[in-house]
Amino acid sequence: ERFYVASGEDAFQVKREPLVAELNSKLEEAKAQAVEVKRLSVLDSVNNYFSNQSEKIARKNNSFVNVGIIGKRLELSVAGIYTDDLYVYFKVRLMNKSNIRYDLDYMNFTIVTKGKKKRRKSAEQETQLISVYVYNKEVNQLLKNESITRIYAFEKFTFDKNRELQIESWEKGGNRNLKLRVDDKALLGAQRIE
Repeated sequence: ERFYVASGEDAFQVKREPLVAELNSKLEEAKAQAVEVKRLSVLDSVNNYFSNQSEKIARKNNSFVNVGIIGKRLELSVAGIYTDDLYVYFKVRLMNKSNIRYDLDYMNFTIVTKGKKKRRKSAEQETQLISVYVYNKEVNQLLKNESITRIYAFEKFTFDKNRELQIESWEKGGNRNLKLRVDDKALLGAQRIE
């Protein structure tokens, strides 16, 4: 099918199918870009929400004193547990008291059965938690007497008195790993974020 396009005194023929196909292609491309923009907008909103909640927590005084461990000239502690009904936030502090720089590789959060030592791991005994947001994750190196405070956000969870949350810090290129245990009472005592 052909149609005519007039321009001034000249008229010329144009095939309709290639134009329609090109327009449909551009329309699909525009739709895909619009979906991506909307997805990025939602992600920005979610990140802003967690960032705002984490900044509120960061400004709060530490609410825990007895949940921590010292070993290998490092100190790992939970400075507070908070909630906003949908999420649970852990304010975790790591301090290096040695003369050797500590490079934090990652922190691991696992719900484990209390008192079970050196048994085969199974799905019933351990539940790995994946954080939905980490505040201050850019800082990974600790020189002597330096500390970092991170806030980890998780979807709301609880566990019974026979289980506990195990928080582990892992050193990159080293073996100074620490393991900290948090019981159900500490979790249930989470402070509300206002």
